[in-house]
Amino acid sequence: MEELLQFLSSIRQLSRNCADYLYENVECRELRKKDVLLKIGEINRHLYFIKKGLLYSYYYVNDNPVPAWFFGPGHTVVSTRSFYNQVPSHACIEVLEDCELYYFTKEKFDCAKKTFHEFSLIANELYPKYVMEFERYAEMIRYYKAKEKYQFLLSERPELIQQVPVKLLAPWLGMREATLSRMRSRNGGKNK
Repeated sequence: MEELLQFLSSIRQLSRNCADYLYENVECRELRKKDVLLKIGEINRHLYFIKKGLLYSYYYVNDNPVPAWFFGPGHTVVSTRSFYNQVPSHACIEVLEDCELYYFTKEKFDCAKKTFHEFSLIANELYPKYVMEFERYAEMIRYYKAKEKYQFLLSERPELIQQVPVKLLAPWLGMREATLSRMRSRNGGKNK
C-alpha cells in the first residue's frame, strides 16, 4: 500500500484523512501469468495500480488480437472508456507476468474525488498525463521509421524490450516481428 500512497503523494500531498480513506478502501489482488483482468464486453468497475508485474491490453481486428498498451509497476491499469463511462470494454486486459495489484471500485474512486480535494486534483492530473503519453505513442506509430520506433522504445519504455515477447511488441510498434528481432539482437536484447 505504501507504493500507491507514495505514487499519489508524488503528484499531490495527501491529507491524513485521504490516506486513511485509501487504507480502508483499497484492496490487494494477486494474478498469475495469462490470467485475464478484464474481458471484452465486461464493464471495468475497478481502477488498478501495479505494485509488481506486467499486464497488457488488446482488442481484435478481423479476429486477430492487436496489442493496445503495456502496463508495468507504478502504472494505473484501466480500460479508460469503460471505467469512466461504465460501458462494456472493447479491450481485454491480460497478465504477462505475475502481478500484485492495488485496486478500488469506481464508486470509491468517485467518492474519493468528491470528498478529498487533493485526490480530485491527482485524478485530474493523471488523466491528461496518460492521454499525452498515448498521443506520443500514436505519433510514433504514424510517423517514425522502424529504427526511430526502436529508439523511442529504448528511451520511453526500455523495460518492454526484455519483458514482452516479440510477437506482441512488434505489432504494438507497428513493425514486423523479423525487423524487431534483428534490432533486439543487434542491441543485445533477448528474443522471446
